[in-house]
Amino acid sequence: MGGKTFLAADSLAGYLSIQVDEIEKYLPLVASDPEAVHEARVALRRFRSAVSCFSPLLPALPADDVGRLRTLARKLGEARDAYVLSQRLAASAETGGPWKSAESLRGLAARLAAQASAQAAAATAPEVVGEPAVPPPGPDLAGFRAALAPVSSGAAVSPDHPPHRGGSTSSLAAVSNRLQHRWLRLQGLMEQSLRSESADRHDTDLHDIRKALKCLRYASEAVAAGFDGALAIVQPATALQRLLGEQHDSITLCLTLAGAAREGTVDPEDAAELERLERSRAADAESAFYRKAALQPVPEPAKALVA
Repeated sequence: MGGKTFLAADSLAGYLSIQVDEIEKYLPLVASDPEAVHEARVALRRFRSAVSCFSPLLPALPADDVGRLRTLARKLGEARDAYVLSQRLAASAETGGPWKSAESLRGLAARLAAQASAQAAAATAPEVVGEPAVPPPGPDLAGFRAALAPVSSGAAVSPDHPPHRGGSTSSLAAVSNRLQHRWLRLQGLMEQSLRSESADRHDTDLHDIRKALKCLRYASEAVAAGFDGALAIVQPATALQRLLGEQHDSITLCLTLAGAAREGTVDPEDAAELERLERSRAADAESAFYRKAALQPVPEPAKALVA
């Protein structure tokens, strides 16, 4: 055994180490910089997707810290979503559309931006359990580095001492099988979305497809340095993911507008008109998604991946 037989372990460990560096770089900035929230969130998603997909090929990682990464990703995701909605709503308010009260739309955008800032700050803020404040139980990034270092440095990479759990090798077949499982799940979700019995169920199905695309995209990206064909999976998955991101943002803004109208914080007619526009954008993005999925589908890893 040699060559690319063990390259997947090296490639994965190196990729994960880069994501740890990115998390460490951007996490201290999230309270004051929305783009740092985005960058930290992307690094978290990349790390978690690769670990979830390829855990049998990796050394054991601290389970508690993997769980803390999930919590941190959720909190930063909520902050990022609020920020994106605030920017989208602010842009609509400034279009000079037929608004009865553009000021109330701007006010909602400002409240969403403030909410995003507060959520981002809370994600990494100390917990006050009396005096003094204590840091939140965030992930131990040093622990991840220690677990990954022997693999990414090439230490212990030999047929007799594989660097991953269970003694299995990081062969092309092992990598391909793990990605194939993610791809099959994606196909199942796609088929399910075509049988949705309600609009709400359909939107949920599309959201699940988007998450599955992210997982497959980032897991493929993690091994692209070691296996030809991985980028052939990444590129169409990225394009499809972005279309569903547009659809998701429109639907989420519709729900936010409906809630604001009920609360009386925006004019109901303005909310209805903007919701109509966003529903149209969502429908366009969804149509583009299914069209692209038919014309440029994500290739099957079992056929696309080459050592």
